[in-house]
Amino acid sequence: MSGDAGPNNADLKSQYAERLDADLEGNAQEQDRISSEIATLQERLSVLEGDRALLLSMRQAISDGRPADRRRGNEGDKAKRKEGSRAGAGSARRDTAKAARKGNDAKPAASSERDKNTSPVLRVLAVEELAKHSQPRSAAEVTSALAQAYPERRFIDQVVRNTLENLVARGEVQRIKQQRSVFYTMIDSAAAKGQAARSGRTAAAV
Repeated sequence: MSGDAGPNNADLKSQYAERLDADLEGNAQEQDRISSEIATLQERLSVLEGDRALLLSMRQAISDGRPADRRRGNEGDKAKRKEGSRAGAGSARRDTAKAARKGNDAKPAASSERDKNTSPVLRVLAVEELAKHSQPRSAAEVTSALAQAYPERRFIDQVVRNTLENLVARGEVQRIKQQRSVFYTMIDSAAAKGQAARSGRTAAAV
């Protein structure tokens, strides 16, 4: 009976090993899917935050302008009642100057937010950065390079990593594991250059 037990145990272990391998593969695929969804949502959240900042700056500019308009109107009425009082005219001029300075201060902030919202999305920037290099790049290296190229934007390492994983799931980028480190590179250099051209920028060939 011991001779029969040996093959049965081997078959049972083989079945368990195959089942575990299938579960591990399914787990990895589910992680890739969730990482892709997270990257998409975080990219959308970043756009919404930029929109909110722009709207808040415009709203603040409008709110700051209203008291000045009322003060000018009040001072104009006083000037009429006092037949051109010098004190009323001087106050109106000061209020006008304050309102003009506030309006000028608000315009650069709104323009900066508008430029940030019309800049390329993170996915396009990540593809362009990988296309510039023939060697694989880590997520930290991509994040650092983008931060230097676009100092007006804030790049988070985890968001960049999720974006790269999203590109891996799309089949545009290849993931390479070296011991405990993970690197990314373009699957096809020609396709990478085409993607960079569509984004409106020319990728520098290495």
